[in-house]
Amino acid sequence: MKRIVEMIPLDIDIEKARQITLSGKKLTALPPNLGVLLREVRRLDISDNDIYDVTTLASFPHLTSIKLSKNKRLSSIAPLSTLHLTVCVVDHCALSSLVGLEGSASTLKTLIANDNKLLLQSPVGEAVEGAAADHIAIALRNYEILGMLSACETVVLSRNPHLCALYAAHKPDEEGCITGDVKKNIGGDTPHHEADWPHPLSVLEKMTHLKKLSLSGCGLVSLPLHWFLPMVTELRLSHNALSSLVPEGVIFRSVKILDVSHNALTDVSTLRRCRFVRQLSISGNPFLRVDEASSAKKDEEVRRGVYLPPEVIRFLTRKMPHLEVVDSTLLSSIQLDDAGENRLRVVMPRKTRAFKRKIRITQWKQTLRKCGRCCGAS
Repeated sequence: MKRIVEMIPLDIDIEKARQITLSGKKLTALPPNLGVLLREVRRLDISDNDIYDVTTLASFPHLTSIKLSKNKRLSSIAPLSTLHLTVCVVDHCALSSLVGLEGSASTLKTLIANDNKLLLQSPVGEAVEGAAADHIAIALRNYEILGMLSACETVVLSRNPHLCALYAAHKPDEEGCITGDVKKNIGGDTPHHEADWPHPLSVLEKMTHLKKLSLSGCGLVSLPLHWFLPMVTELRLSHNALSSLVPEGVIFRSVKILDVSHNALTDVSTLRRCRFVRQLSISGNPFLRVDEASSAKKDEEVRRGVYLPPEVIRFLTRKMPHLEVVDSTLLSSIQLDDAGENRLRVVMPRKTRAFKRKIRITQWKQTLRKCGRCCGAS
């Protein structure tokens, strides 16, 4: 206890402090009565340590925000079940389970749990052959817990590389074959469409206030057939293996920021339901690959910045009337020349263009004078 007290700056009144930061202090354990000493604390940052047991945190009567990032040995947050958190940051840990968030079901607004070992499985989804029973049990429980977090607005699950690996995806014509018994066993809070129920990501539909969702680097090969996330404005799905975004029920009507870079999208038309996107990331997809025959011709443009085939530009400008940025480049700076080939051209300020035009005119006049003198001399 004494060591922790010494880590807190002298100008902080420990008994009244509402926010304490103990990040990067090489802590391996928390004193059992720390919550008594820091009884008024609402926000606690103990990230970048070596803590593996958070039982002590249950004794903090008013704790609402906890940051446990980069505690590499932390494999369980179960003791947090007595708390009513609004923010839980547990990225870069060793978590496979979300048990511990049940007590925050109606209060949690932000869950950041990227770079862990989380698994998800729907109770009516078929598991892949050979899946371990204990892994399936954990994945089912995670699905249940996520479904409880009805107030969540931000969810970051990126780089949980096997997040949906237990799910045995069916062909579209098989996905909707759900028996009456299954329908009877599903409660009223399930996703809206029967065909969605088997997919692990269907659970996110229960988060009716969800605005920001990140699932980058999760090994995803598919999305639910009918994925309705009406409030989501920021969606990050980069570095997966998605080949399509357009099962007919996938609607992103509120998405303003969409990152689908580094996937397996072969046709730009897969983005046709993303009409209201303002910032789009699409690099690293097959539909942007340059043909070998014409690659030399386009090398210069590619080196200079973003290269977009003409047909891609035409599609984006037609289908996304609000689009402003593509792969971190202003769409207005990507121009088509007369031959239909696009180049990245940063539009110069008016003053710069006028100045360069003036220089060209001056040079032209000087050339004329020289020609005149030469003619006079002859």
